[in-house]
Amino acid sequence: MASSETSSQASAVNIDEINECYNKLDLDFRNIKTAFRGKRTSELFRGIIVLPLCTIKTLRKREQLVMVGLKKVFGEKVFAKLLKLTFFGQFVGGETIDEVKETMIRLKKCRVKSILDYSVESDISSDEAERKAVEGIVGGEARIEPVGNIVDKETVEKTRQRYTVHKEFGDRRKDVVSARTYFYESEVQCDKNCDIFCASADAITSAIGNHGINCIKLTALGRPQLLLKLTELIAQSNNFYKTLIGSSWEDLLLNKIRKEEFLERIKDQGVQIDENMMQKWLKTVVFNENGFVDFYDWRKLIEEHERLDQMFQVYNVKTKKMEPLLNCLTENESQETVNMMERIVRTIEHGKKNNLRTMIDAEQTYFQPAISRLAMAMMRKYNKKNAVVFSTYQAYLKSCLRDVELDLHLARREGFHFGCKVVRGAYIEQEKKRAAALNYEDPINPDIEATAEMYKQVMQRIIKESQERNPGSISVMVATHNEKSIKHVVEMMREAKILPSSETVSFAQLYGMCDQVSYSLGNAGYSVYKYVPYGPIDKVLPYLSRRAEENASVLGKVRREVSLMFRELIRRIFTLNI
Repeated sequence: MASSETSSQASAVNIDEINECYNKLDLDFRNIKTAFRGKRTSELFRGIIVLPLCTIKTLRKREQLVMVGLKKVFGEKVFAKLLKLTFFGQFVGGETIDEVKETMIRLKKCRVKSILDYSVESDISSDEAERKAVEGIVGGEARIEPVGNIVDKETVEKTRQRYTVHKEFGDRRKDVVSARTYFYESEVQCDKNCDIFCASADAITSAIGNHGINCIKLTALGRPQLLLKLTELIAQSNNFYKTLIGSSWEDLLLNKIRKEEFLERIKDQGVQIDENMMQKWLKTVVFNENGFVDFYDWRKLIEEHERLDQMFQVYNVKTKKMEPLLNCLTENESQETVNMMERIVRTIEHGKKNNLRTMIDAEQTYFQPAISRLAMAMMRKYNKKNAVVFSTYQAYLKSCLRDVELDLHLARREGFHFGCKVVRGAYIEQEKKRAAALNYEDPINPDIEATAEMYKQVMQRIIKESQERNPGSISVMVATHNEKSIKHVVEMMREAKILPSSETVSFAQLYGMCDQVSYSLGNAGYSVYKYVPYGPIDKVLPYLSRRAEENASVLGKVRREVSLMFRELIRRIFTLNI
């Protein structure tokens, strides 16, 4: 009886908090006093000037000439000071760890947490970027024969073309506005990137405790071609098994196919295989008490450093032997794979020791299957009690809802905490051009309305899962500036009785943008983050260029934000609250 009364009281408190936060939030995001309470008057003035400048097309097109000209006129020191007072100050949290700590502390005072990102980028030419994309790995190509004996040659070749480096798309910065790009320089540089991610984790912990998130990109921690190679191996394996037993990895997983049925399907196809070879084959396929999990044990790659050419094997129906899907890697290539896995683990472990979470960013679709599998493997390893690792899902992809469904299903079956960030996506033009040039299906939704609907459906599905599983088993970050999407999610949270402070659902926006949303959510008691970049002025210029481009692409939002800032500036002047 006492237990029932305690539960009822807790439930009543939860409902009270939900209603209090909801009623406190201005869902039109027009309460200027609340929206800009964390902004100094000088920062409002800066935003009113800087944001409209970002929308001037001529200025953006000639930004390099403008930068060079200003440097010549004012000199390096004065130019840096000018930039820090304007564009840099608007969009970047600081040059150094100490400076960005101050920014994070200020945000925390306004109930806004931080996702820290070291935003230094290689300022290299397009030709050099293309050269870097194709240099380095010369061996380790996927073998067609084991798959080609089962799958038609056209499908095998199309898959190979899609997941192969093409020099004309080697500069992964082209047509990309809102995402940073890493180019492989050396194993030493990858180690340095890992050190930087760890230093960022330390900075977050020092400034705001365990209330922040460390954001990483896997292309910073190893040669991108390795991720491309992994993705092709995943795709070719799926082709092989789908043809052989009539089911893709997704079908087998969702239908919980057991080992016995798996064997029967192989036999039904008339594949002649002796018992010893069958047992050897089954050792590569992962089952648990609920049935099929995966064609390969990703734990072996991450924890045991198994070679790719040993891990990815299928049965060759002609030779009647288990054969690798990958030509033998060189010792350097094998070691680079091991190094990449070790860096990923090291970064996550470094944050985990301070109860800090790590978010793995999404990248282009030709990398994403490998990134997603590695992220899920890391979740399986670290998310046993709470969300330590987050994966990222891009709502502009046609496959987004299906991908989320599969990963939710896997997390539920294996009993680990599911952590994710949902974004719209950053590579739309690049993805469309590459698909058209290489003649594969465009992976992007047909229009912006379809992407908005996808975002809504994905959030509905994740929130539904949070209700069906134990409390605290799901953590999702709504990373968007779209006010309509944010309103939808706030309403979903209220309907599902999700505590705003629980971090089951969090929100995130970029530093220097969409402040009326971030500060309003934080003030009302919702869990909200700012994505805070930092780095030396001369090294973050590419990042600043992208922010200018991004603001230009959402002109209506910029006008509204500037209008709100101007109203707040006038209010402060007339109330002498400057």
